[in-house]
Amino acid sequence: MKVVQLTLEHALALVPVLGARDREEIGIHYADLNAWARSRVELGVAWALVDGEEVIAAGGVITNAGAGVLWLAGREGWARRHIRHALRVFDVIKGFGGYSALRCRCAMENRVACAFAERLGFEKTGTDGGLVTYRMAL
Repeated sequence: MKVVQLTLEHALALVPVLGARDREEIGIHYADLNAWARSRVELGVAWALVDGEEVIAAGGVITNAGAGVLWLAGREGWARRHIRHALRVFDVIKGFGGYSALRCRCAMENRVACAFAERLGFEKTGTDGGLVTYRMAL
């Protein structure tokens, strides 16, 4: 598996195979998943985890109010065996962009995502519309 800079082709290839939870959470903010895919490439810095020609997951940072907002989405069935690779993507993201802090949000009922954010070192800062908000000072 390789970590590569996310291209529009990667992002669009991920759309039809997005995991159900990611599809649901993205749908809160984007009615059009292709628009979401384009925004991942246009609005920030992002990387893809690829296995051959298959995009397993993608993640990146979008600048919002001076802080980096972390995002991560994966294909249906991406699992624990991919987490160490997702951590590689996160390490690249943390060192990029000169942010003083990163933020992320996870659906309250998505305990796996919340635990993952906390494992990465994010601290819970509150809740907002069914989402748990996190912050990490860099």
